Amino acid sequence: MLLQTALVQILRDNAIALGGTAAPATPASSRPAIDCPNYRQRAVVVDKHQRWVHTHPVGNPLTTTDKLILSGMLPTEASHHRLLRILREQGDRVDWADFEIRAGYLLLRPLLRYNLSRAGALPLIPPAMQELLRKDAEIWAARELGAVDEARRLILLFQSHGIQALPLKGIALMIGGLYPQAGLRPALDIDLLVPAEDAANADLLLAEYGYKPLPGRRAVRQRQRLPNEQNHLWPRRSPGGQVIEIHHRAFHSIQANREFGYEEIWRTARSINAGFLPVPTLGDLAFHLIHHTLVDLQSGHAILRTISDLYFIFRQDPQSFIQACQRGAEYGFPGAVYLAEQAVNHLASANLEALEVDAARPELELLLETALLSSHEQLATAARLFEYFNFASQPVSKLSALLALLFPTRLHLEQLYGQASPGQASSSKSGPSGLLSGYLRRPFDLLRRIEWRSLRPANLRRLRLFRRATLRNLSGEQGDN
Repeated sequence: MLLQTALVQILRDNAIALGGTAAPATPASSRPAIDCPNYRQRAVVVDKHQRWVHTHPVGNPLTTTDKLILSGMLPTEASHHRLLRILREQGDRVDWADFEIRAGYLLLRPLLRYNLSRAGALPLIPPAMQELLRKDAEIWAARELGAVDEARRLILLFQSHGIQALPLKGIALMIGGLYPQAGLRPALDIDLLVPAEDAANADLLLAEYGYKPLPGRRAVRQRQRLPNEQNHLWPRRSPGGQVIEIHHRAFHSIQANREFGYEEIWRTARSINAGFLPVPTLGDLAFHLIHHTLVDLQSGHAILRTISDLYFIFRQDPQSFIQACQRGAEYGFPGAVYLAEQAVNHLASANLEALEVDAARPELELLLETALLSSHEQLATAARLFEYFNFASQPVSKLSALLALLFPTRLHLEQLYGQASPGQASSSKSGPSGLLSGYLRRPFDLLRRIEWRSLRPANLRRLRLFRRATLRNLSGEQGDN
């Protein structure tokens, strides 16, 4: 009953009803163009006057360690001033063991070291921490050089076989040289976008050159996955250890029920390195990163890294915010773009006293609180379960995915529960009786696998508020979905 009530509340907050039908999406061509500077101005007014229920999802004030992490992200004068004040005035309150773990989990150690050094604050931290940050910075710098070399080689290889590939996310930022030095923007894989019709050939080409698929179940699970979960082929590992993901689209927007795909990105892509390496525009990169962390909510650990990415993107090309803002309106989540820019501006310019967000900006407080969580798995699970049970949007697709979860193929059952040994055709693992046993066992296995802590009221409340903040349109109301 608690789960049902919480899910229904989330659905109501997004102007839908469980089991209802979604309002038709407004075609992009019929939507008015956004005046993004005016959007900034109006959104601030909404922040001050729109009534929010439960504006404090958790209500915990920032710790000194939180403030140190937030102050070490951006290379601005205000950030450097905060770093020095924290370490000189409150250094004894920093939990260095917690700092080490969380900075590593959030993939921020190289960036924190860079900004501590720029601020002249590096000597103020413990020597052991200085050494740890130095080693991490060197490791990630080497990894970036290897990743960029691998990505360039693959893009040129694909071009030689008639496939045009575009780098996405972290590798695109590395190739474009957005960060001031190598290693400041860690990435765990190389994302390359190709036309959907070329994805299979690109994958075969990787296999031909010795790229091995990562372990795990692959094709048999596609029936269970929602459209927003099927953006790339199964990852492969290069002979040198790099993980490669071949994307056939950047993402599928549930809100607008449309793809942000190759054609949309290629149409405005720019070229670097004498025209041999095409890369997305900075506005499209910003837009994709915002969706990846603030809308999809499957990579919450990367929220602060995205804020850092956006700082360097907007600094290099201020017009990229306008492009991202327009894309956000077209794809159904303009509030997420504004919220991301608000976070960049806050961390870039706030003094130490103002780092604690005031009650007039609850969405920003929610964003920073969520970004600083020690784990984002429960939030990701809750967001995924919500999409499976949100039948107001793409009900046929979602019902099909749920049925596929409950009634997998025979091949999937064999992967889950094993195959019978020779001479055991009538065992519980093979034959008609084995299939029936597998299907009877499946629902109970699914229930056991659910991370029930993800459905706690506080977590569902956080998800609810996040969706309200990111899907809000220019007038401060919720979008159709």
